[in-house]
Amino acid sequence: MNPLSEATSARAPVDVPSPGYVGWRDSIKAGTLIWALSLFMASPPFSTWSQTNIANSRAADYLRLCHDPLTRNLVESMLAYRISTPLLAWLLHLPEVAALALPYFFSLAALVVIHRALVLRSDLGLASLATVGVACSSTFLYTQGCLGIPDSLTHLGSAVAMIGSAPVAAFAILIGGLNDERAALALPFIALWRYPKAVPFNYRTGSTWLALARAIAPLATGLAAALVVRHALTIGLLGDGISTPSLYREIAKTVSELKPWLESWAVWFVNWLKGPGWLWLLLIPPFVSSRWRPAAFPILILGPAFLLVCASTFIVADAARSIGFAFPAALLCCAWIYDRDPQAARKLTMIVASLQVITPALWIYQRWEWLQFRPFPWEFWLFIHTR
Repeated sequence: MNPLSEATSARAPVDVPSPGYVGWRDSIKAGTLIWALSLFMASPPFSTWSQTNIANSRAADYLRLCHDPLTRNLVESMLAYRISTPLLAWLLHLPEVAALALPYFFSLAALVVIHRALVLRSDLGLASLATVGVACSSTFLYTQGCLGIPDSLTHLGSAVAMIGSAPVAAFAILIGGLNDERAALALPFIALWRYPKAVPFNYRTGSTWLALARAIAPLATGLAAALVVRHALTIGLLGDGISTPSLYREIAKTVSELKPWLESWAVWFVNWLKGPGWLWLLLIPPFVSSRWRPAAFPILILGPAFLLVCASTFIVADAARSIGFAFPAALLCCAWIYDRDPQAARKLTMIVASLQVITPALWIYQRWEWLQFRPFPWEFWLFIHTR
């Protein structure tokens, strides 16, 4: 025998990706293209990137925090708790333009991780289509179409928590929670995503509850750590302390009156519908057909949790944006449908992605006033003609 052949045959086998293998490189490519599509649909507001407009928007508070994450010189005192993105901008010594652009890069990273999470539960085609559906929903449109709204770091934290190890997931929830407290809206669905498929749902067995506890533990740890930091900010262990934000009193009044804050119930209902947008087509099937859901047990968790998320948004002025924080619910339903009927899942996600792309993105608020997130060509034309 040829000595070279003998040596080669004695080597340890090398792991070679199968032809259908989808790695991080594929998710980075797909996520980047989907991010570009999302930016094309809801362009950054170049025409309003002026000192005058920034000074009259939430972006002014955001930039104050980027200069000093512990500042209390804020118009909206509630933002003093949302320090993750400003803290990073401060640590990197970013100029104001770069600080305003930072959330867009977190959107890119979030879409890449979302795509990766879906690939691990389905295939490349469905993962790409479902990611388009999320990218063109309220989850990302508000960050891209408005200045000073860095929600994307929270979305990135939720996506990382879906696929990361326990310590990584806990840290991701900590960072996401300190970026926006509405990170908590995604936790029930992330826990169900992390529940191992190898353990059947059966509420009578201890293995079910042990697996659920392991799925919940890192998320609870991250949330608890975020609450500890928030308390330290409140009492002055970090910074000068934060007085009770006026928003809390307005929320209490809203709850006592059982009337949406700054909106009618009709406007709230429209925003409730447009929050997920056409992602509703992914959310509904597991509830109406037993062939598209894994078991009654997870549905009993997902259904009430999502209804509670939707109902809780009547205390805020941006219901559609708030529902967007619960995007893992749609991904979870998509994965469940794929597990039962891959072909139906592909067709459904194709419909969802197509409808999300062609539907105009609007922000409806107060007394039926509305703002359209402008596509890139429109926004660029305004930018050129307002200089």
